[in-house]
Amino acid sequence: MRERPDGSVNLGRHRRNCKICAHQHRDEIEREFINWTGVKAIAKEFGLADRTAVYRYAHAFNLFPKRR
Repeated sequence: MRERPDGSVNLGRHRRNCKICAHQHRDEIEREFINWTGVKAIAKEFGLADRTAVYRYAHAFNLFPKRR
């Protein structure tokens, strides 16, 4: 994922390539992440290639502060 010089993510580019953004259970995936479900378990449950997709999505949409 490419970041801009100011550290932000290009959300248009992210959404075009992100499997979670297009996933029919996107809200549930996000909720599971915020509620501390393990990312490996999230990836497996929702048929994602691996846990990096979950981390990329969480980073792009700034979910880490919500998780704390």
